[in-house]
Amino acid sequence: MLRFLFDRVNELDASELEFLSQSNELAGHMAMNLASVVSGIGSLVAWDDQAGNFRDDGDSVSDLLFTIANQIEVIGELSNIGFEASTLLRMKGGADVTECDTPVGGCHNG
Repeated sequence: MLRFLFDRVNELDASELEFLSQSNELAGHMAMNLASVVSGIGSLVAWDDQAGNFRDDGDSVSDLLFTIANQIEVIGELSNIGFEASTLLRMKGGADVTECDTPVGGCHNG
């Protein structure tokens, strides 16, 4: 769905571009939340000798890692969409947009 939006961003009007340009901020928040989750997983792995959290022979660990990889992909796509929308708004002389120098990491309004 995000790729669909990204591929059609050139066809959007200024108000739609302004709305999508906010996805940089959403991507930043998602990245911070994901960092917290991954840090927690790191703690579980670090203590695994004592607790046995990752001794399960099932697919739970691989499923978790695939979910994290998917979240990272979504964050990247949101950031790219927001960056592209912001760039197009500036090129079209559109509304006031938060400046971003890079599509990675998101923009934050202090």
